Amino acid sequence: MINGALRAVSTGMGAVVVLGLAPGVAAASPVPYQLNGGMTAPIYSYSDAIRESVWVPIGRDDDRDGRTDRVAVDIVRPHEPSTRSQKIPIIMDTSGYYGNLGRGRESQLKTYDSHGNMLLSPLYYDNYFVPRGYAVAQVDMAGTNRSTGCNDNNGPNNTASSTAVIDWLNGRTKGYASVDGDIERTAEWSSGAVGMIGKSWDGAAAIRAAGSGVEGLKTVVPIAAVSSQYTWTYENTGAHQPRKRTPYEYARDFSSPAQLPKCREFLADLKRRIEPPGYVSGDYSPGWAEQDANPTAKNVRASVFIVHGQADWNVTPLHYGTWFDQLPADVPKKMWLSQAGHVDPFDFRRAEWVTTLNRWFDRYLYDIDNGIDNEPALSVEQAPDRWADYAAIRDPRVQTRILSPTLSETPGIGGLGENSAPQESVTIEAASGSGLVGLAKPGPETELKNENGQLNRLVYATGKLTSDLRVSGTPSVTVTVRPSKDIAKEDAAPVSAYLVDYGPATIRTGPTNAGGINELGSSTTTSCWGAYTSYDTGCFEDATATSQDTDATVFSGGHGDLRHANDRTKGGTVKAGETYTVNIPLYTVDHIVPAGHRLGIVIAGSDDDVPGGAGRYTVSLGQTSLRVPIVGGQVNAEAPANTAVVARVAQRDGVQPRQLLDLPVAR
Repeated sequence: MINGALRAVSTGMGAVVVLGLAPGVAAASPVPYQLNGGMTAPIYSYSDAIRESVWVPIGRDDDRDGRTDRVAVDIVRPHEPSTRSQKIPIIMDTSGYYGNLGRGRESQLKTYDSHGNMLLSPLYYDNYFVPRGYAVAQVDMAGTNRSTGCNDNNGPNNTASSTAVIDWLNGRTKGYASVDGDIERTAEWSSGAVGMIGKSWDGAAAIRAAGSGVEGLKTVVPIAAVSSQYTWTYENTGAHQPRKRTPYEYARDFSSPAQLPKCREFLADLKRRIEPPGYVSGDYSPGWAEQDANPTAKNVRASVFIVHGQADWNVTPLHYGTWFDQLPADVPKKMWLSQAGHVDPFDFRRAEWVTTLNRWFDRYLYDIDNGIDNEPALSVEQAPDRWADYAAIRDPRVQTRILSPTLSETPGIGGLGENSAPQESVTIEAASGSGLVGLAKPGPETELKNENGQLNRLVYATGKLTSDLRVSGTPSVTVTVRPSKDIAKEDAAPVSAYLVDYGPATIRTGPTNAGGINELGSSTTTSCWGAYTSYDTGCFEDATATSQDTDATVFSGGHGDLRHANDRTKGGTVKAGETYTVNIPLYTVDHIVPAGHRLGIVIAGSDDDVPGGAGRYTVSLGQTSLRVPIVGGQVNAEAPANTAVVARVAQRDGVQPRQLLDLPVAR
């Protein structure tokens, strides 16, 4: 076994790239780390690391077996600091996936020897950070893998699964050597400084713990994190994406086989809280409120490093945007926004990511003044593997501009600018019969119509921009419609909207669940990160950007539902001939529409993601507008000169958009 991270491994797949430093064992030092190039260096033996499991009570008995539920914590930590009474910080990932789907692109599961001692710790955190003087703790959410209790998706149990462990790491609660025994385990080796990290569901655990204000949580690194389960399922407006599971379905499907039979009653109660008597699909009920981390964002005191893919239309960028905008101003913040889909930065910017994460944890867990908090706060991928840095995440020059449609001679196509909208209406089919690809390609007039010759979407675009226009923040669309048919409250009545950058560009392919990187198994190289053992190599297949040329880029979107136009908490029947105004928050974005391109908006009824609708919608242009946060750029309302001026959008990856809907989970 090699103690450092610099090594070569033959995999039979081709070249192997490995990063790191030479081996060595730390000498006595007042602090349990040494610096090399301003970062903690690998000085501890990984093969001699302590691997232990602890079960921590979470103060609940949701499985109703008469015993307090306990969550399992699997820990890998360097042996040497404890021999010198030196205390070390902890990198923690709480997940419900360790025993089922696994973590990372290669879906690694926790593995154990015949005595129940952990062998494989998923991901690279232990391989890389344990030799650098960190402990890595991987927590099984309540009701999953080796934990007892019941899972509640992103509810209070999720939060308690993390905060109880942080309490134990700070000496405020007891831990035990087994799931049901009385032998106690203490964390005398812990400094109490905890950093939480995780993607998707794991990221949700991190931000929920941060919102609790638990003492000892110093930083969180949410990657493509779910901030609201309601937003994940209903886009924050009641517009249902039917292939996305409800919290009780999610909790049921990822409970461990041992716990699921004990949790039937708990899950039934969870369903009743989500769907109380009189519930209409999309109602924001008290049960949904339990699954929402946004109201507690104001309580966050930990530093925050957000990573999200701008083509992630599984856990859409609206999740990070809504949560981020409610964080206290004095919380240190950093953000990376890629062009990828639901992808970890380890797979789209690997070397830079590991180095940056190393420095981030050094700064906020070891309190090493390395200057990372004085560097650009925002990094945005503007083309495949081409990044731009910004001093601030929210540019102080951002102005919210209100853009309205203008008419042209071609029905369904018009201009977009800061002028008063015409007091006229256009009628479209309520069910578009098309996905994102079809909706965004206005082309010839006939392509705006369905197979019956009926107009099924509207496209409005600015004139060619004379300078770059940066859209930075959360846009929104207000659409006013009159339906031609009644729509029962049990059915869907969606309205869709997308922002499109019309002009030639090279982009990562997507949006899909793994949009923008090559397929697993297609790479010929592997890279290894940190130290290794025979059962935990720290080696992973390399990922590379996949890209294509396009004439139009859909860079934000969203859905509303007429049933909840007046009240998100209570849906109602949609009446023919009545006027409904829906306000649709679009996905948070940071995108530059270059000079010479056009900024466009596509408005439709249903699409492939959110089906439904009946009859036709008459859209009132005078009461329809786009609110867009803009830095720079002059917007004029020149209407396209002909029906083909706004080019067809590329069918990215050769699939219908948002392939995420074919996926069972938000991993």
